[in-house]
Amino acid sequence: MKKHIAALLCIALCICSVIVPVAADDVSMRDVSVQEAYAADLKTLGLFKGVSDTDFDLERAPTRIEALVMLIRVLGKEKEALGGTWTHPFTDVVKWADAYVGYAYETGLTKGVSATEFGNGDASVAMYLTFMLRALGYTDVNNADFSWNDPYTLAKNVGILTDAVNIDTFWRADAVSVSYEALSSNLKGSDTTLADKLIGAGVFTKEQYDAVMGCDEDGDTPIYSSYLDENGFFKGVRALDFVTLPEYKGIEITANMVEPSEEDIQVQIDELLTSYNTYVPITDSNIKIKDGDTVNIDYVGYIDGVAFSGGSTGGFGTDVTIGVTQYIDDFLEQLIGHAPGEKFDIEVTFPENYDNAELNGKDAVFSITVNHIHGDVVKAELTDKIARDYGFNSVEALIADIGDWLVYCERYYFFVDLLEKAVVSTIPSTALEFVIALDVIELDYKASTYGISIEDYLLLYYSCDSIEAYVEKNAQYYVEEASLYLAAQAIAEAENITVSDAQIEAAGYTQYIAEMGKPYVKQYLLFDEVIPAFIAEHGIVK
Repeated sequence: MKKHIAALLCIALCICSVIVPVAADDVSMRDVSVQEAYAADLKTLGLFKGVSDTDFDLERAPTRIEALVMLIRVLGKEKEALGGTWTHPFTDVVKWADAYVGYAYETGLTKGVSATEFGNGDASVAMYLTFMLRALGYTDVNNADFSWNDPYTLAKNVGILTDAVNIDTFWRADAVSVSYEALSSNLKGSDTTLADKLIGAGVFTKEQYDAVMGCDEDGDTPIYSSYLDENGFFKGVRALDFVTLPEYKGIEITANMVEPSEEDIQVQIDELLTSYNTYVPITDSNIKIKDGDTVNIDYVGYIDGVAFSGGSTGGFGTDVTIGVTQYIDDFLEQLIGHAPGEKFDIEVTFPENYDNAELNGKDAVFSITVNHIHGDVVKAELTDKIARDYGFNSVEALIADIGDWLVYCERYYFFVDLLEKAVVSTIPSTALEFVIALDVIELDYKASTYGISIEDYLLLYYSCDSIEAYVEKNAQYYVEEASLYLAAQAIAEAENITVSDAQIEAAGYTQYIAEMGKPYVKQYLLFDEVIPAFIAEHGIVK
């Protein structure tokens, strides 16, 4: 199922926003939150690095060198590559990559784009899939298993090319998805996974792998699913024994739960088009800048007559709105009264706590050029071209998807409100432990993105000196969350509602089974889509 385009415009609705499907949409709007989590896991295993401890730089294409480095890592050969003395004939390789490229050249992993050039361009999706298939033991020599320029069928069959990968605009985020799926994929002709091979090679330990994959102590069941049975219900729990349900069949529902209104669809379209709207640039030197105006300017900053790093627009221009955009001191207010075409200096003082020792408390002069003032907005019209930017073939298909999303939103809100009316006599420990475990997993991930322990994260952001203290502080929240899950399960039990493998595949969630387990995916779908649809189908429109 394609991620609805209006999801980019709506608040996240899920109780636990762990599963986030990804569509082939406008590259500036892609959601890479799942890949951020995957990247953090791969980093923990020593298989991926970003530009810093917390920035994985996922929203750009990987370079050929980055793709090669990833191949060497998943082959478990990074230590060998960095520890050896290797040579290569290429003149365009940056110094830090010499050892990787030399190792790859001498061991036959790569030949470069010519006799003297490795190639500094971007890695294509075909190149990256080829690398990962080779890591799994498949070969493209003489097209034995696949051809290097058409690895797609085999990649899908072995499970490394999922719907999460955008093959049209291949980013580092997509490389992360492919690499992550490769870990749980079997080597050619074997029941051994790539992760098993890397554990055997000492690249990481089984304990480290189980931890990042969210497995319980036996290393087999992801934590997400360890509390659930095969249907996604709490193990050993009959929810109807604990829950008194409100009326949920034959009740009044809103018309928007069946068919979205034209007005609501137009609101979403208008919001979507804001990024395509243009404006009439005002260049008339007789028109002065006033408070509230949006202005395009260039500037160069100087301290003691010397231009400082990061203090210039580089001639590319930047839009600022006086009274809205946050700049230091009264930087923007000093633009008021000036006109397009003017060049002038302003004086400001950096705050003492600017977080830059070279600038803290310093007086600076900025040379300003006013390029133009933003005039009247020219509203864009929805076209097939814009629809294609979001992964749809036509305006009609995009509008239909927006409508589907609006219906989903309406059903979901209604469903949660309904569940809150249920009366839960007792919370079984399994349900309570489940919601606590999900929250702790999420907190641990957030802590990892900052490069700190979960204990330090809880102390810093929640003033709790331990996980236990945090759990105790949020006890009521956990009871409320568990109650919602139990009420939803009670409806599923009463109506004999389950989720099939076909429904998982249709929803586009098959890719999450390896990390989260099928029981959790089923529970998620029950709560997120299946039961809300059941309520709507058996409701009476007002």
